Amino acid sequence: MNPYEANFRNVSARLGAWALGMARLYRRPLIVLIVASVTTAVGVNAAQEDSAAAQAVMAQVAAR
Repeated sequence: MNPYEANFRNVSARLGAWALGMARLYRRPLIVLIVASVTTAVGVNAAQEDSAAAQAVMAQVAAR
């Protein structure tokens, strides 16, 4: 079998090996990026929930 033949198995194996190499090479920056993204997403979600809660409180105060 020709390892350079462009079939799905060979191409996916080469792409997987490339991705694994990139993950090993850039492990720490990737971890920092992922943690920062998760932290940002959690913060934005919390801010949106706080905003909705604040709007509900303001509606109750305005109704008095």
